[in-house]
Amino acid sequence: MEELIVEKLRTIPNSPGCYLMKAKDGKVIYVGKAKNLYNRVHSYFTGVHTGKTYLLVNEVKDFSYIVTNSNKEAFILELNLIKEYNPHYNILLIDDKTYPYICLSKEKYPVCYISRKRNKKDKYFGPYPDVTKARETLEIIKNVFHFRKCIKIPKTTCLYYDIGLCLAPCINKDVDYSEEISKLSSFLKGNNTTILQDLTLKMETYSKNLEFEKALEYKKMIESIKASVEKQIISLSDNKDRDFIGYVYEAGDLAINILIMRGGKIIGNHFEVQFYYLDYLDTLITYLETYYSGLKPDEIVVDEEIGHQEFIDLNNYMVVPVKGTKKEILNLSFENAKVSLKNNRQLSVNKSERTKKAVQELEEIVGTEVDRIDIFDNAQLFGTAQVSAMVVFKNRELRKELYRKYKISSRKNDDLDAMREVIYRRYQRMLFEKSEVPSLILVDGAENQINVCIGILRDLNLNIKVAGLKKNEMHKLTSLVYEEREYKLDIHQELFRFLLSLSEEVHRFAITYHKNVRSVELKKSFLDGIEGIGPNRKKALLTYFKNLDEMKNAEIEEFMKLRIPEEVAIRLKRVLECVK
Repeated sequence: MEELIVEKLRTIPNSPGCYLMKAKDGKVIYVGKAKNLYNRVHSYFTGVHTGKTYLLVNEVKDFSYIVTNSNKEAFILELNLIKEYNPHYNILLIDDKTYPYICLSKEKYPVCYISRKRNKKDKYFGPYPDVTKARETLEIIKNVFHFRKCIKIPKTTCLYYDIGLCLAPCINKDVDYSEEISKLSSFLKGNNTTILQDLTLKMETYSKNLEFEKALEYKKMIESIKASVEKQIISLSDNKDRDFIGYVYEAGDLAINILIMRGGKIIGNHFEVQFYYLDYLDTLITYLETYYSGLKPDEIVVDEEIGHQEFIDLNNYMVVPVKGTKKEILNLSFENAKVSLKNNRQLSVNKSERTKKAVQELEEIVGTEVDRIDIFDNAQLFGTAQVSAMVVFKNRELRKELYRKYKISSRKNDDLDAMREVIYRRYQRMLFEKSEVPSLILVDGAENQINVCIGILRDLNLNIKVAGLKKNEMHKLTSLVYEEREYKLDIHQELFRFLLSLSEEVHRFAITYHKNVRSVELKKSFLDGIEGIGPNRKKALLTYFKNLDEMKNAEIEEFMKLRIPEEVAIRLKRVLECVK
């Protein structure tokens, strides 16, 4: 299991919400909801799974989550997130086949119905996570509002007209439904006070008259309305784009959470921790100015404290709600910021404790206190653009300001020769500048690389401990080599995880530099002077052939496969024969 996942699993709250499973590239591949985020997300990474669950878990490299106030909010948020990210493993939910809508046809004489699919013609309310309650709500609508009940308009009035539940378009061709549509929209958006009062009065009247069966029917209607049509804080009906800014600050840490609403629906959140020194407000204002330097939503919903601050060009977008749905969503953003800061701090503590334990294991092996480690790695491709890189681990953390990169001057395709050069250059400069001496040097390799390094240090009259990171034929870290002894590393060992992180960091740094150098070198080559070889043909040649020898041994016909004219290919072949 990924180390990042192991750490984050420990910090998940026992709260309702939605979780987003992510692949290696950060793409969301599954969205789920849970009454208890801690229990649900943990269940994916414990026990044995089969089928789609096995495939999903095997692909997950990270996850995030959004806390909600209730399971029902999580239900609606899940749908919004699925629509936003279109995750591969949620394919069965994409077409709204799970969630029904209450619909009102846009006809002259409209009818109300339930549908799981949407079209552009009709007006939709929902979606509703509880199918049964949605159907019960539709029955309430039929019994309260005066919309057309007949699928096909009859030639004469029916029973619904006789009992006062239809405006009878069958005989009244000029009937106006605008008032009924307005009442229904208000009702389905949660403004149901008047209807509930009316139904409650009828329920009480039947109960007093000992007509308990009818009273029970009205009680069920009231419960259905409260369950299915209650306000949802996950969405707003005006289809606007909004961001809700929540934040908490404590002991130098400012946690900022932005709940992102698009088209009136929450589709995700953005979380970040910033350091502040004297005034958290200054840091928050600067962050928001930077974050919104480009496109801005229709509204940026903030609390009163932020709303009173002076911004360069954000004040006109800011809204400070006092109560209502916007205020509830803003409170939810603050709650997510609070949870995220707590979890972020716990992750930092856990990482610090693990690093401390790993360094102690390393100190036991090398027999001395380790305050600073210099880690080296070389990078080259077929002898071209040879470089080396050094990263520094000091005082329990990587110190990027101390990283160094070296372009190897030797033309030999020799890793040991590159090691000699970079070690000499690095520590000769250290002596000249009288800079800090590392406690330990780590090199990518085993006995040969270690011996080369020790030999150069001896020539410089330096006594620095040297260890090697030995890897197998698949270039996977297997052991630490020190003083001719090999210490096998277990993947569950803290020392393994620590050394692996150092190895990956120096490799990343070296490869990045190598790509930059090689990109520059590719722009300069003997190919530049050949008539008929322009930038595109040069790029094609350098991409197709792995090295110079392969290009020199190629036949003219092979060059022509790259859409190089025969006369140019002949000219190229002659030049290659002269290249050493």
